[in-house]
Amino acid sequence: MPLDQAEVIVGELVTDILNIAPLQSYFSDVYMAWPLLLAMVGVSVVVGVIYSVLIRYFASCMVWTMILMLMILLLAIGAVTALLPTTQFLKDIFHYDDLPETLQDRKFQIAVSIITLSLFLIGFLLICCMKRQIAICKHFLIQLSESSRQLPTSPEIAAGPSSYPSISLYSSYFSLLFG
Repeated sequence: MPLDQAEVIVGELVTDILNIAPLQSYFSDVYMAWPLLLAMVGVSVVVGVIYSVLIRYFASCMVWTMILMLMILLLAIGAVTALLPTTQFLKDIFHYDDLPETLQDRKFQIAVSIITLSLFLIGFLLICCMKRQIAICKHFLIQLSESSRQLPTSPEIAAGPSSYPSISLYSSYFSLLFG
């Protein structure tokens, strides 16, 4: 076999093994969507900062608000998927006839409804059983948000660990939670 033909065969084997067409497709998708990706990163940073500020000042009500919002969301998804094909009002809101066939499948709708309503019931039972732990976590978040205001500054860090606030408070909360 001549050397050129061997190089061609090896080249074909390498290109078969290292098929980079999907990788090129992924990079072209990222290249086309970079403004949207950048915007979503910015939005998530802003939402994260807003959530941190809300937790800092409203920790006690934010814990129960997040739990309540999750429970309402699960209940709403379960109810809508259960009632969607039988209620004209919901059909009009969600443009039921324009949905893909997979979302119009009644077995799929029942499965989604059962799963979300089961998650709602499990969550409700967990909330009822873990009220004390949630209250402890709420107090832990309040204390953590208050102590974040007392984080050492650059000169204090340069001065050494003797000027840092005590962490015994954190260890007592961790022992309440996990001990």
